[in-house]
Amino acid sequence: MKKTIVMAMLCAAIAASQIEAAAPKAAKPAKKANTFTVLTANIGNMSVTRANYNRKFKAPFYNLGVLKDSLSKIGPDVIFIQEIDREGLESEKILFPGKYDVRCEGELCMGVNMEKFEYIDTCEKGNGFLLCSARIVTVKPIKEECKKVKNDYVCVSQRTLLKQEIVKLVNVHTSSPLNDKDFAIRRTQICDSLALIAEYDRQGYGVIMSGDFNFDPAQDRSSSLLKKGIVDDMAKLNDCWASAFSEQKKSDLNMINSDEPTWEIKEPGVLGIGKKTLRKCLDHIISNFSRDKCSILKENKNRLDISAKTPNGFMDHSAVLCSLKY
Repeated sequence: MKKTIVMAMLCAAIAASQIEAAAPKAAKPAKKANTFTVLTANIGNMSVTRANYNRKFKAPFYNLGVLKDSLSKIGPDVIFIQEIDREGLESEKILFPGKYDVRCEGELCMGVNMEKFEYIDTCEKGNGFLLCSARIVTVKPIKEECKKVKNDYVCVSQRTLLKQEIVKLVNVHTSSPLNDKDFAIRRTQICDSLALIAEYDRQGYGVIMSGDFNFDPAQDRSSSLLKKGIVDDMAKLNDCWASAFSEQKKSDLNMINSDEPTWEIKEPGVLGIGKKTLRKCLDHIISNFSRDKCSILKENKNRLDISAKTPNGFMDHSAVLCSLKY
């Protein structure tokens, strides 16, 4: 009887092990991609009634606290700012929350969350843009080597960064004077900056170019001069913009945000009767990092310039907030 019970138990154990071996093993959960957030905002206002003309439509100093509170709530990892008034002021100290390392040149500023990024080298001012380099500190921390010298310790941290560990940050604000209706000035600035980041992409750097381009690729089309066989600056700009993202270029660069309008202003109608609303998508984020998600901060609940003290806001541009994978 005991032998029968033992044999039965042994057979059951063997059968169970065979069933377990035959059953497919549960797949390991896919590794979640790391992400960081990027925000770009032209914080000025081109309305003469809302901005002090002498400050060239830049964000009023007294409104910077409202923007700082909004940026603190959102907490982007990279912030690109255009039209900040720094003429004799320390506006960036008022605008950026404390966790950001900030670099500025003229009316362009960018800040990086020091928990995610750190700047390397100095920044360079280009034609219509500010270029800085940084590295993502969470990818591979730099280790210090320490050794005892006499009665003290000397620590040295030295490492040559690989190109794929470096991110080129390009803050763009192209010129748009009244005499540039043919886009001659903007064409040079935009096409040159696209060529610059395309070269960085080919060399293996991470690239994020963002800002107010004063150009809507969906609405600013080639001019009617093309019908007469004249290739003007507008046509050249459309061509270099389209070719920058073409498959033939074999580039990882993409325009991350949508073509949803980011700028809105009302102009007087004919003979001053009524008002005409102009809407364009002028603020763009271009990168060789993959897009996670993106949104235009245009609703009252998420606009940067809305608060109890400023219920109507003061920016004529909407900020763009995107999450990128790395």
